Amino acid sequence: MSRKEMCEPKDPCLNEYELLEQLMEVQFLVVELQLYLDTHPNDMEALRLYNEAAMFAHRLMQQYQREYGMLMAHAPNGREKWEWIDSPWPWEIDYKKL
Repeated sequence: MSRKEMCEPKDPCLNEYELLEQLMEVQFLVVELQLYLDTHPNDMEALRLYNEAAMFAHRLMQQYQREYGMLMAHAPNGREKWEWIDSPWPWEIDYKKL
């Protein structure tokens, strides 16, 4: 994912699974940068990219939860119904067909 893609606002036309895929990509980037920073703690460019990616992942997660419901059982959802069990589990989704 390019820096430009991370900084642009999310396309409002993305469906639930496209948004989830984008979130997973950004979360992967965050973990990879975290591992890199473990061995290169003085790399300021990597730290800047990590901070940008982590903030972007947080915004995507908030957006997903606002539009589609909880991503984690321990995340507050501010709704009046327990929705954790309403969506398919990750292993029940055929991402190839999306």
